[in-house]
Amino acid sequence: GDTERKFTDREFQSLKDEIDRIANGTEFNGTPLLNGRAGILEFQVGTRNNPILDRIVYNGENANSTLAALKLGGESVATKLGSQTSLAVIDDALVQVNSIRSDLGAMQNRLQSTINNLAVADENLSAANSRIRDTDVAEESAELTRNNILLQAGTAVLAQANFASKLALKLLE
Repeated sequence: GDTERKFTDREFQSLKDEIDRIANGTEFNGTPLLNGRAGILEFQVGTRNNPILDRIVYNGENANSTLAALKLGGESVATKLGSQTSLAVIDDALVQVNSIRSDLGAMQNRLQSTINNLAVADENLSAANSRIRDTDVAEESAELTRNNILLQAGTAVLAQANFASKLALKLLE
């Protein structure tokens, strides 16, 4: 009856207040996100400075989910007529919130895709860097081996020369 409707209306009013609190209080790094005051946000995501290819632009003015923007002000569900009237307003607000959510979801997908692409590029760059460094180590190792072989060959030649001169001295004795 009427008593239950009044209790439901109190909950409804509290939920509206919470929606407004969340819309006005949600921020990141001091930038409000859900009250339409964020303005135009540009995210540099590419390696160059091309405004079309290397930036993602988000219009935070379209993400206004305050009660005023959703046109949820004086609605009440305390009466049957008030409940019926509120349904149309709530439906319109849901359409607007779903539009904001889809914009945010699309932005999130673009950013996630960019993050994934940058991670692959970073991994490829690290692999290329490693191959370059490994190539230098292999080249230096080969050079060291070549020098060791030359040193050993030179030592062997000197040993043979010393042996030949000792043999000649023995024959002369």
